[in-house]
Amino acid sequence: MRPTQEQINALAKKSKTSQFPNGGWQYPFDFGGGIIAPTFTKAQTEIHPFRKDILIKYIMGQYGKEISKISVLDLGAGEGALALALWQVGVKDITCVEARSTNIEKGQFVKKTFNADYNFIHDEAESFLKKNNRKFDIVIVSQLLWIVSNPIMLIKLTAKSTNKEMIIETVLAQTKNIEITNNKSYAPTEAAFFIREVKNKIDTGSLDGIELWPNKQAFQKLLDLGGFSQFKEFDFGRNYPARYKTGEWIFGSAKIE
Repeated sequence: MRPTQEQINALAKKSKTSQFPNGGWQYPFDFGGGIIAPTFTKAQTEIHPFRKDILIKYIMGQYGKEISKISVLDLGAGEGALALALWQVGVKDITCVEARSTNIEKGQFVKKTFNADYNFIHDEAESFLKKNNRKFDIVIVSQLLWIVSNPIMLIKLTAKSTNKEMIIETVLAQTKNIEITNNKSYAPTEAAFFIREVKNKIDTGSLDGIELWPNKQAFQKLLDLGGFSQFKEFDFGRNYPARYKTGEWIFGSAKIE
């Protein structure tokens, strides 16, 4: 049964914050009949569908012939937009892990509306991974790395749960050469994380108001620590959001070694 716009708006208001007093959805789900989920910002109507389309294009290109046999773990799954898209192209084994109860409620609503079949688990990513005892062919870490308190642990635990590859999207701190004046025999490298404090409470980012942005060198070090091979960015085509063009956001795959 198709939902009403009133039902969709009511779920949006459950995400009401000081920054977004009218609430919203992360993804502009199209429920048919002109009923579309209102997003927090207009930019999300461009970025999230782009992200979903790029992911599905890659998955189908890599696993099209065996799409029904692969398993996928989506960490920080939000409302389940990627899970729904994967299920719609034939992936049958999908597990979504999400920390926010409001996102779980929206995700279950979407799942029921589209009569989809995937599993939602209400938990933080690191907590889930510590308890997990199975490997998934693909683990998705989309816009999660930089909002967790321990990105090193996240990547190491993700590697233990990955059978084939990790699909990861993250922000990168755009840094030039860093001058380090510590004693040369006891000095850090240019691989660094930079703190961004989020003063406004939102329903899509860090749970504790602190973000840790890796620069390019730190991102590569994380992959090395997890045992992932060289990160390969997806083919975005000709037209894509500006943040990917500048390198502020990267989106691609790293194979498990």
